[in-house]
Amino acid sequence: MFSIFGQLGPEAIFSYPIPDDSSVELEDKMHYTSKYSQRNYMQVAVKSISLLLSDYTFENPEGIKLDQVAIFGVLPYPDIKTIGFTYFTYYFSTKTQQYIPATLTLFVPEIHRSFIYDS
Repeated sequence: MFSIFGQLGPEAIFSYPIPDDSSVELEDKMHYTSKYSQRNYMQVAVKSISLLLSDYTFENPEGIKLDQVAIFGVLPYPDIKTIGFTYFTYYFSTKTQQYIPATLTLFVPEIHRSFIYDS
C-alpha cells in the first residue's frame, strides 16, 4: 500500500489487493480482492504517516535533509491480524514546493511474521 500526506491528511493512494468494498473496477477482471476494507487501508495510512511526521517535521530546524530520509519499520496491526513492513520517506513535490511524507507498506499475515523477522 502506498500512502502520502495529502491535502486532507494521510491518504491511502494505492493498495493491492483491491479492498473488498472498493468501487474501483480494473480493465483486467483477473485481480485479487483482499480481506481488508478501505477503512483498514486508511487506518494503516494514518498510523504510518503519523509515525513519520512525529520523527521529522516539514520545517526542519536541525538541518536534516528530508530527501535523505529512508527508514524501514515493522508495524503491528492486530485488529486486521497483519504485520506491516513499512518504508518511510519524503519526496519533493514540484507542485507545492515542499517535501511530502510518503510510506510504502507490505502486508504480511501474523501467522507468517517470521518472514519479516527472519529475512
